[in-house]
This record gives sequence, structure tokens and C-alpha cells, in this order.
Amino acid sequence: MKISISQYSFSVREPYSEGTELTLAEAQALNRLRAENIRNNLGKQWAKTLIKAKGAPSLAELEAFREKVAEYDLEYKFAEQVNQAQATIETEIEAIVLAQVEEEIRLSSIEVNKFEYNAMLAKARRSENVLHKAQHRLKTKQEIAAKLIDELSGGIEGIGPRFVRLRREP
Repeated sequence: MKISISQYSFSVREPYSEGTELTLAEAQALNRLRAENIRNNLGKQWAKTLIKAKGAPSLAELEAFREKVAEYDLEYKFAEQVNQAQATIETEIEAIVLAQVEEEIRLSSIEVNKFEYNAMLAKARRSENVLHKAQHRLKTKQEIAAKLIDELSGGIEGIGPRFVRLRREP
């Protein structure tokens, strides 16, 4: 499979194939997702190479990066997302903290340096109120998502917030 990073083409393997565990469509989707992940993970490195080469990498630089892509391709495995709920709560906390600190600075009309700003962020992160707000936001989002899924599913068996499983007729 070919991936494109800044208009340059690189090859990656397709380790998933049709079998007893995967349908052809599932294997194709996993391979596309895997290739896109590799492209995203290496994109910044390639961008740095392009900047260094002023947009026109030499054949040696291109070959060296192709080798890097091939090496990364061989080692790449999907990361487990066992702690997605924790990441979500942390994302909400960070959004609340940033908004609070920016609002505090705006209302007080004070100028803060980077050290003071980081100290304000750290203090806000320790607030119990922030955790409660984040939990409330997540609960609200989950309730809205559950209602939407229920409305959109129209009673299809097995539809839940984490996956869709359609009942197949024998």
C-alpha cells in the first residue's frame, strides 16, 4: 500500500488479510487505518526533512526516509487504548483549566510571563471544582450520544455507544 506524505510516496505493508476472523472489508479498513497511522506518525519527521532540504530532498534523503518508513512499518503495531476514559477526562480537565486561566487573565488585565502562566494552570488543575465540571461535561456528552444513537438506530439490535453489530439473517 502506498502512503503520501507531502506529495511524496512511500510503501507500507498490508499485514491484515481476509480470513476467518476478518471480512475482506474489515481487512481493507484495518490496512487503511494502519497506513494512515504510519503516515501521521512520520509526517512531522518528513516535514523537517523537507524544510532542511528546502522542499527538494536529494535522492539520498528520499531513500533514507523510505528506509525509515520501511523500518517503522515493520515495527508498527496498533496501540492499545485501554485508558481512553482517563484520556477523555484529562482532555476535559485541560479544556476547562485553559478556559479558566485565560478568562482570569483577561478579566484582571494583567500580563503574566510563562512561569506565572504555568503556575496558574497547575493551581487550576488541582481544583476539585475542575474535576467535577469535567465529569459533568462527560456525563452530559454521554447522555446526548446515547439519545442520538437510540434515535439513529431505529431499534436495530446490538447498537451501542462503542460498536455497531448488525443482526445477520441465516
